[in-house]
Amino acid sequence: MRLQRIKHQTMSLFSRLQHRAEQVLASDDPYVRISVELRQSTLVWLDDLRKEWGLYSRGDLVSRLLDELAKPTSDA
Repeated sequence: MRLQRIKHQTMSLFSRLQHRAEQVLASDDPYVRISVELRQSTLVWLDDLRKEWGLYSRGDLVSRLLDELAKPTSDA
């Protein structure tokens, strides 16, 4: 029961993030610098992914991840 609730919350959050990413990526807003507080294990995972994808910075990685989220899905 608890696992189902967590899964539902995660999917809901993913849906909201994807919708917002589509809005942001479609705009002509200038870039801004942000800070994000993450668990060390998450940062290690992000750095590994950044290296795997051949990206220069964490910012490039976050931009690419948001681009992926904003892509239309076949389920839509």
